[in-house]
Amino acid sequence: MASIKDVAELAKVSISTVSLAINYPERVREETKTKIFDAMKTLHYVPSSSSKSALEQTQKRNSVALITGEIFGPYYYEVIRGIAETLSMNHLEMVMLSGTSSLRRNYYNSIESPAFCGIILTQLADLTEEDLAKAKEKNIPIVMCHSEVTMDGLGSVNVDNRNIGKMIANHLMCIGYEEIGILGKRATGTQVRAEVFARTLKHSGVTIPPQWDIPCNLDDKGGFTAMQELLASGRPLPRAVFCLNDEVALGAMQALRAAGIQVPQQMAVIGCDDIPVSKFASPPLSTIVMPKFEMGLMAVGLLLRQMSGKPPENVLLNGKLQIRESCGYNEWRRHRLASAKAKQIRSEEKP
Repeated sequence: MASIKDVAELAKVSISTVSLAINYPERVREETKTKIFDAMKTLHYVPSSSSKSALEQTQKRNSVALITGEIFGPYYYEVIRGIAETLSMNHLEMVMLSGTSSLRRNYYNSIESPAFCGIILTQLADLTEEDLAKAKEKNIPIVMCHSEVTMDGLGSVNVDNRNIGKMIANHLMCIGYEEIGILGKRATGTQVRAEVFARTLKHSGVTIPPQWDIPCNLDDKGGFTAMQELLASGRPLPRAVFCLNDEVALGAMQALRAAGIQVPQQMAVIGCDDIPVSKFASPPLSTIVMPKFEMGLMAVGLLLRQMSGKPPENVLLNGKLQIRESCGYNEWRRHRLASAKAKQIRSEEKP
């Protein structure tokens, strides 16, 4: 089994830096943090708590409730795996309670149960500050995981969707695209992602027309149907589309392929989440690598820190741009290099 020393050696940092990245990620530079998390994933390293007070509390209650709304798609598998494995390494069990309509009931059953020492929530739904105060009265810590909505006094970990929206907008404009569309309905996370994406484009003089902003279900069928509607409209098509997650992007690319439209030569596509199948798409899908496993790991870490008496903390993790073929960047770069080389040759040939 890998140790923290193994992680430090692979990431070429000190053991104390690894510990800092796990417990206080906001204090570690993004480049260093990425190396550490990549090393942890490669070695399948999951940190365990050495906090005496946290371990004493788990002797009385040995389960953590993961309360979620509706779960769909491969994205959440990695988040849940991060939670489950980190809890297991800390001698705790995960009990998953799902369903948006039953979220309030699941929450109150959890804080009344003698089995649970903590709660991880993926959404608040209709829970209020008064509801959350009930858990505090019973000394049960709560951490929000992968939710834009939080409350004062509530620990949380999420990805920085504002940075993701800005990163994708700047990437598409860097390639030179000006006719840009967006596919996907606004939901938790994707709402902020889409708003900042559109705002960043507008700040540079690029506006998304209403007919190129299509709110579809966040799955491959939704992406396929939305792209079919766009193609059938008879209106001019965007040169590039940002799909709010990879599943929508894969469905959209399937519709383009069926219509004989080449990606990225005729329409560039970029997604978000980097689900496993994305790299095997035709062409391979450009996307944002999300720290899914790390988010689950961090949620448990924050929960354990609260159990040991630390105050609630809020952590934002960054996504990373993964450039593949579908966005057209590689083709654009090859063209730029060829043009620069031709220009240099012409310059050298001049007398």
